[in-house]
Amino acid sequence: MIWRASRTHTIFLGVLLLYFVLTVVAVAISIYYNKPSVACGPFSQMDTAYDLVSLMVEKWQSSNLYLKKIVRFISQRGFIFVVLIIFCVIAYYSHILLTSHRKMVKLLKYQLDLVRTNVYFAFQIALQNNNNNNNNNNKELTELIVAFFS
Repeated sequence: MIWRASRTHTIFLGVLLLYFVLTVVAVAISIYYNKPSVACGPFSQMDTAYDLVSLMVEKWQSSNLYLKKIVRFISQRGFIFVVLIIFCVIAYYSHILLTSHRKMVKLLKYQLDLVRTNVYFAFQIALQNNNNNNNNNNKELTELIVAFFS
C-alpha cells in the first residue's frame, strides 16, 4: 500500500514537472518572439522583450569585471558540456539506485514469505506435538495460530 502511494506521488510530481517545463517554454518563446508595444511600456524602444535582458547583462558586465568573466565562463560550450555530462551521470546513478532498491524490496518480500512459511510449519509441528501429549492447552495454541496468520 505504501509503495502504491509513493508511485502515485512520483507520477504526480512527474506530470507537474512536465507542465512546469511546458509553461516555462511557452513563456520563454513569448518573451523572445513577441514584439512589445511601441506606444508605451518598459520595452517600447526594443524589438523584443529579450533585448532588455541582453541590455542588462551588458550593463552588469561593463560595471563588474568578475561578473563578465563568470558569464563568459558559464556560456562556453565546454562548461555546458561538462554540466550536461554531470547531470547525465547523476540521472544514471539515480536510475541504478532505484533499480537496486526495487530488487531489494522483492528479495525482502521473498524472505518474509519464507519466514512466515517456516513459522507456520513450526506452529503445525508444535500443534501435532501438543496433540500427542494430550495437553489441555490445545485450544489456546490453536487460537494463537489463527491470530498469527489472520
